[in-house]
Amino acid sequence: MTDFVLLNDVAWATVGYEQDGIRYQRMQFYHLINGQWRRTAPDPVFWGEEKSLETRNLRFVYHARDEALVQKLSRWAEEIYSRAALEFNVGASPHLTFYIDPEPRPDSPLITEGEFHLASPELTGMRQDGELPIALSQKTAYNIILRLALEKSGTRIGASPHEPTIGPNWVVMHGVVYWLLDRLLPDNTAIPGLEARLHEAASSGELMPLSSLWPPYRYGSLQRSALALAEAHSMVSYLADTTDPGRIPVLLRMLGTTIKPSETMAALGLDFRQF
Repeated sequence: MTDFVLLNDVAWATVGYEQDGIRYQRMQFYHLINGQWRRTAPDPVFWGEEKSLETRNLRFVYHARDEALVQKLSRWAEEIYSRAALEFNVGASPHLTFYIDPEPRPDSPLITEGEFHLASPELTGMRQDGELPIALSQKTAYNIILRLALEKSGTRIGASPHEPTIGPNWVVMHGVVYWLLDRLLPDNTAIPGLEARLHEAASSGELMPLSSLWPPYRYGSLQRSALALAEAHSMVSYLADTTDPGRIPVLLRMLGTTIKPSETMAALGLDFRQF
C-alpha cells in the first residue's frame, strides 16, 4: 500500500503490485463497519464529474479522474481504428462509443450499436510508467477490430463477442480478428495462448480438418473450441502473410454471405480441396 486517504469512515488506498515485470497500482475503497475496515464499492466523490471526448470515429464517456488516461487512450484507439478500417477496406465506418466505468460491471458489449464498457484502470490497474495498461489496450483494440470486421462482412448481432454468437461463421471471423490484433498490438496476451494450443495439438496429432472451422460446429468441449480458434488464426495468418493480404476483405465479405468453405475459398481464388 503506497498511499492512504481517510475521510471519516471511508478510506481510499493506492495499492502497488507487479505483473509480468511491470509495476502497476490500483485504487481500493474501504468502509469502517463495526470497528473493522471492509472493502466497499468505489466512492462517487473520488471520480469527479462525468465528461465526454470525441475523435473522428470514437466517443469516450468517462469521469474527471480518468481524464489523462482517456486523452492518451483516445489518440491510440483512433489510430487502431484507422488502421483496421484500412486493412478491412471498410467504407462508411461506424461511430463507436466507449464508456470508462467507475465500477466493475458484467462484460456485455452491445456490438450492434457500437457501445462498449471498460472498467476504469484506476480499479483494474494503472501502469506506473505511464503507458496504457496492456489489458485495456487489448480489449479496446479487440472491440474495434471485431466491430469493423462485422461491418465489412455485413453481420449484425447484439450479443457478447465472447460467446459463439457472432453470426454463423464466428470461428473464422475470430481468426481474422486475432490476426489483425496480433499485427496492431504485438504485446497482446491472446495470441501466445492460441499458438501454444496449436503446437500442442500438432505434436499430439489432434489437429482438426479445416472444414471443421465452418458450420455446423461439433467441438464438444471448450478445449476443442479453443483449438478451432487457434487453427482459424493460423489459417488467416497464412492467407494474409503468405499469399495476399488483399484477400482479407474478400474473406470477411464471404463470411457474411455463405457458410460453405468451398465457396469462400473459391472467392479467394483457391481450391478448398487443395488448401
